[in-house]
Amino acid sequence: MPKHERPTELLNFVAKTGFITRDLWLEFFFKGGSERWAYQSWRNLHDAGYLTPHPTGCLKDVSILDLKRCPRGEWFYGKPVKPTFIDFIEHDLHLYRGILHLERCGLVRFWETEGKIKSRLGQEFGYNPHEYKNAKYPDVLVDLPNADRPWAVEMELSRKSTERYCRAMNAYASMKDVGGVVFVHKKDVIKNAILRAIKTTYFPLDETPVAFISLENWQTTPSQSFRNVVGPLCRHPANAA
Repeated sequence: MPKHERPTELLNFVAKTGFITRDLWLEFFFKGGSERWAYQSWRNLHDAGYLTPHPTGCLKDVSILDLKRCPRGEWFYGKPVKPTFIDFIEHDLHLYRGILHLERCGLVRFWETEGKIKSRLGQEFGYNPHEYKNAKYPDVLVDLPNADRPWAVEMELSRKSTERYCRAMNAYASMKDVGGVVFVHKKDVIKNAILRAIKTTYFPLDETPVAFISLENWQTTPSQSFRNVVGPLCRHPANAA
């Protein structure tokens, strides 16, 4: 493809998420056209050396960066994260689809994935993330317009142990650079478990607010739901302590 046709936005997305599906590409990155043109355009991205099928070979229409033909750092920013494992595809699809909606609506200016956060911290502070394998990293960290600090977004599709939620809340309590946490939960039992962890750990809600969005609302009205729960809790720079 000619230089002006390089899908820079798409490449940056895949570089920080570890994958792209054909459906996600159609919804957010395809410029429009017939079904035949969509099929050809998706194929062109692979033929041109931008994308290649997921290495497992068993995931239909799931692709990653083709780093053998798409030189590292030439058309996207920073070091790309590793391809997403099969077990996390569903989790990440739900997460990133909602984030892309927020970005398109102007509710999010910039966002970082867990993989990019680990990579950035390693580059900035020189430590090996593997030495901190039990450390807590947000699924996604989002930079919001007029907010004093970025917010974390966590996708919770299954209920974890109470101990695990308590560890997560203790970790967030110590993250002074995080302005709040949004939990997207599949079932109310997950939300209730997190609320118990908040109570058990005496989580400082006045310093780091916590909001909840059901998975159903995240899928159907992500922007409105995010605005409704985060807006009233978001601390603006002028109101920061």
